[in-house]
Amino acid sequence: MCIQPLKPICNGKITQNFAWNFIPALIPAGITKVTFFFILIIFIEKHAIVITNINFHIWHTKTL
Repeated sequence: MCIQPLKPICNGKITQNFAWNFIPALIPAGITKVTFFFILIIFIEKHAIVITNINFHIWHTKTL
């Protein structure tokens, strides 16, 4: 399941084009593409952990 604003990031085929086309417009000059992807990876990992915790909580609640 993919959150609507993140669809281009979730779809692996579009990710690179999305990044190369929109990052320069979205971020201040000085932050490089590498820095952006580093931040993006951290964001996705934290996001994934939150989703996992919510799913586990729902599962745990149903089990009890």
